[in-house]
Amino acid sequence: MLGGKTATARRLAVHEPDQKPAAVPYRALFEGGKAASAFEQLRQTRQQVDSILQVVVGDDGVLVQDFSGRIAYANGPAATMLGAATPEQLLRMPRDQLLATLVIRDEEGNDHSGELPGTSVLQGAGTSERTLQFISAARGERWVRVRTSAMRDDQGLIVSSVTVLRDVTDARRTADFRENLLGIASHDLRGPLSAIAMGAAGIARRSETLDPVVAKLVLLIQSSADKAVRMVHDLLDLAQARLGGGIPVSLREIDAGALLASIVDELSAIHPERDIVIRSTPARTVHWDPDRISQVVANLVANAVTYGDADRPVTVAMLEAQEQVAITVHNHGPEIGAEQIERMFQPFVRGSQVGRHQRSVGLGLYIVKEIVAAHGGTVSVASAREAGTRFTVHLPTKPNPG
Repeated sequence: MLGGKTATARRLAVHEPDQKPAAVPYRALFEGGKAASAFEQLRQTRQQVDSILQVVVGDDGVLVQDFSGRIAYANGPAATMLGAATPEQLLRMPRDQLLATLVIRDEEGNDHSGELPGTSVLQGAGTSERTLQFISAARGERWVRVRTSAMRDDQGLIVSSVTVLRDVTDARRTADFRENLLGIASHDLRGPLSAIAMGAAGIARRSETLDPVVAKLVLLIQSSADKAVRMVHDLLDLAQARLGGGIPVSLREIDAGALLASIVDELSAIHPERDIVIRSTPARTVHWDPDRISQVVANLVANAVTYGDADRPVTVAMLEAQEQVAITVHNHGPEIGAEQIERMFQPFVRGSQVGRHQRSVGLGLYIVKEIVAAHGGTVSVASAREAGTRFTVHLPTKPNPG
């Protein structure tokens, strides 16, 4: 007797290492259709898991590796991204064979073909998220966003890894295309257009020596070239805002009142047919990017000239607050509906009240919003039939901390 239990009792409670369990007749496993039922339950469970994952992750792939690194589960998208036809084929494929058919590289070009994405997490590396390039004979070259986490037991030990794979190939190709377009706009278009505009301006300065028809044609060339240059600059700003993390600004100490007065003088010369009035320009020291603020006011005034009543003035004013300056641009004209106001600061949104020859690509107000945001400010618009339309830009006088 030991501890009140016989050896027989202890063998019943705990399987002794030197004792082999009794063999179970193979035929007994199939008695009463138990095996078939078990396999059917397993198949149904797999289908249920796949259905749940389809709802939760959509077209993303899900890959589960056990502690040894063996693939324990894969859904359809995961199998496809790894070059297999079906999840079943992927599960049956030896790991070495799979890795031999798959090239894996990171964004710096470093090779990771010797291991599946979840292996490093199984070795204790912690949750990881990165973009990898998968190259296989079946799928060709694909870019995949990979996020891997460890699964732990009750004692905190890693028992498996779960990897979610998202195919980002199309998004990456779109981004590459945009970057290439940015390069074309910045080098191949901006230079020639600027040269045309400058050449036409030089000829226009000697218009008194030109035939009237030729002089008119030169002015048309100059105007069209200037418009094209502005469009290229707008596209470059769009690319910076959407791909480069925001429009860059270079802040320096300036007099806001003097800046605004000079901007309005220049705009009055550009639009001699319109009455552009400045109401208030008190002296106020601010930290702004003068070129970008000039762009903001110019875009707002151009919008007012385009959509406002031609026989009513466009009014520009500056109002002071303790830590802010407000710049307003007002015009009389058709009321802007609430639905259009919600969309008007998005790219490529244009008004419909003007002729086709007056319409732009629809980036002006979007760029206004981005420049103002880069200064830590806000822009808003209010419009009513009798009161007209007023854009208000609130800008801090000093850069926000951080």
